[in-house]
Amino acid sequence: MTLPALTLPALDQPITHVLYLHGFRSSPLSTKARQVAAWFARERPSIVWACPQLPPSPRAAFAVIQAQLAQWPLERTAIIGSSLGGFYATAAAEAKGCRAVLLNPAVDPARDLSRHIGEQSFFHSPQERFEFRAEFVDELRAITPGQLTHPERYLAVIAKGDEVLDWREMSARYAGCEQRLIDGSDHGLSDFERHFPTVLHFLNLHAMRLKDKVALITGAAQGIGAATARKFAQEGAAVAVCDLRAEAIHRVVDECRALGAQAEGYVVDVTDRAAVDATVAAVKQRFGRIDVLVNNAGITQDARLQKMSLAQFDAVIDVNLRGVFHCAQAVLDTMLEQGSGVILNASSVVGIYGNYGQTNYAAAKFGVIGFTKTWSRELGPKGLRVNAVAPGFVATPILEGLPEKLMQKVISQVPLHRLGRPEEIANAYAFLASDEASYINGAVLEVSGGMSV
Repeated sequence: MTLPALTLPALDQPITHVLYLHGFRSSPLSTKARQVAAWFARERPSIVWACPQLPPSPRAAFAVIQAQLAQWPLERTAIIGSSLGGFYATAAAEAKGCRAVLLNPAVDPARDLSRHIGEQSFFHSPQERFEFRAEFVDELRAITPGQLTHPERYLAVIAKGDEVLDWREMSARYAGCEQRLIDGSDHGLSDFERHFPTVLHFLNLHAMRLKDKVALITGAAQGIGAATARKFAQEGAAVAVCDLRAEAIHRVVDECRALGAQAEGYVVDVTDRAAVDATVAAVKQRFGRIDVLVNNAGITQDARLQKMSLAQFDAVIDVNLRGVFHCAQAVLDTMLEQGSGVILNASSVVGIYGNYGQTNYAAAKFGVIGFTKTWSRELGPKGLRVNAVAPGFVATPILEGLPEKLMQKVISQVPLHRLGRPEEIANAYAFLASDEASYINGAVLEVSGGMSV
């Protein structure tokens, strides 16, 4: 089957839609299908889930699959297929470019099912019969994809104890893909619960770490702040998106809602204490509580000491230092009433090591570390945690105007030889906001690709 050239969806997009494809003689009533559906309903109810009953005809089954995928955003779609469903999942993923998880996938079903031509029964309702016709073998051949074009988009879970399919053939077919080879087990993966976490890890769909939390994020309309808002939404938090730019705020709010989260936008200047107090009051009224504050708002106005104006110095201090103070103090009463809360402050490697031409920025980011250390001592006994994240050089709008020669010099200082991504900083914030970091207080987490090594 010749497939058209594809513009492939990005792999870093969060999964919002999952299509499960059952095997031959199986149905949506299969144990694995019901286990996966139950987990999503319990842990990720915002995930759009479908598990259609596939008709016996491969051509008709593939038409059902294509019709379902046509309604979904492919960059946020994953297909999970078991046995014959794994074969269909592979064909669909090759045709559409989405990610796929294959559970003991059939490699050559045209060969294998040619022995099953005739009347068959369903495993989960033996009283129901269907006919597997000889022409269905040719339909399977017509669907069969060639060599995998992008193996990084596949996870194959293969049981060496499969009594129906040859695990060696499966492993060879999916060479270059991520594989989990299981000693023992069986074709139906009766111990699937043990291996399901591998599936979730591959799709970045672990249990939501911030479920039912409310997070207020400043500077959330672009860059690290927007990535943090999306990450928190993906982790189950309700998100208050705060920034100066209304149009950009609305875009991020829509992105968070598309992930199934509650989200509201607030236009606020963190240097205006009255505006900050009003925003915090509005967030509390809307969501009933505030569990996490991410003090991310920040600006730069660089100049050498000899050339830096008082206006430049004051502007950066007002946003990057005074703004952090305003927001932390504004949420404090609410968090103290709750007896819990997390304050996360944006520092920088510049706040640890300094940087040429950034007197104001370095002073502010050093000051944020001082805030963090002091507040962690004051508020820790009251059930609150305060930590800071110190990013290195990250691909955000702040770096857009940097000359290419200087950009290469910056990158050369990083052992990983690249800029960070906003999502990588957002991951650090999500960890520190979660209960996984319950014993981390007063820390400054450097996320810099190893600049300080």
